[in-house]
Amino acid sequence: MVTFLVVSSGRRTKRDRLTFNHSDFFRAVLRGSDLYGALLYEDNFRSADLSGVNAAGAVFDHSAFSGVSFAPCLNLATQALEENTPIASQLSGATFRDAYGREPNFNGSCLAGAIFNNAIFDGSNFSETDLSGARFQHVDLRKPVFSDGNLLNISFTPDPPNDPKKHANIEGGDFSRSDLRESHFAFADLSSVKFSQADLTKADFSNAILRNVDFSGADLTDAKFESAVLESVTFENSRLERTSFLGAHTTLSFDSLRSCQIILPNGSTTLGNCGPKSPLPTPKAEASRPCPK
Repeated sequence: MVTFLVVSSGRRTKRDRLTFNHSDFFRAVLRGSDLYGALLYEDNFRSADLSGVNAAGAVFDHSAFSGVSFAPCLNLATQALEENTPIASQLSGATFRDAYGREPNFNGSCLAGAIFNNAIFDGSNFSETDLSGARFQHVDLRKPVFSDGNLLNISFTPDPPNDPKKHANIEGGDFSRSDLRESHFAFADLSSVKFSQADLTKADFSNAILRNVDFSGADLTDAKFESAVLESVTFENSRLERTSFLGAHTTLSFDSLRSCQIILPNGSTTLGNCGPKSPLPTPKAEASRPCPK
């Protein structure tokens, strides 16, 4: 096991960025290290401890992350130690390009505005993270956990969106109780994904594949499922108001849904039950936002 700590006295510029190429950090302890804006290429972070690091703006290129941990920790360089308060890993604006690994742990991290491009993570843990504005382009994230997080305006939509080679695979994922307002899932494979009790107001599922998906207790006000494939989808106790299913491919019985003014696949609009709104469970994301304000 290697113990390694990087400490900086100030904000680095692009000229004095830390650079690590082909480095082996297997089982290294990098807890609380300052990797702000670092450039890391083809490095091995398998089973490394990066708890509480500051890697905002860093670029992780072609690096391995199996078993890595970015979970919050006590940072000796901060006042939080005296208060016994774990410090979240700061990864806002970081780029993970062609990264790969099994079961990386990002629990409780700040990943606002982060970019995951061509990443392959199996069983990744993004629970209780701040991923607001994050972009996942051409990713394979089988069975990821995104529960209880701030995922406002997160995007899994490829660029260009109609490129079948870049569609996101989030099969078996769990987004339960997360804030997913204005999120983008167009063209994504969402088979066997859970969105129970999530806030999906204005979310976009256009052209997505939704098989065996659970939306129970979710708020889908103004969400779009246009031209999507829906099979064995559960909307029990969910809120469907002004939700659009225009052009959707489904055998769903809309008469049994708790809905108001939704747009059916044929383009017609239903009146539905437009009575007073009954409260839905509040996502827990509001209580867990590790990014500094």
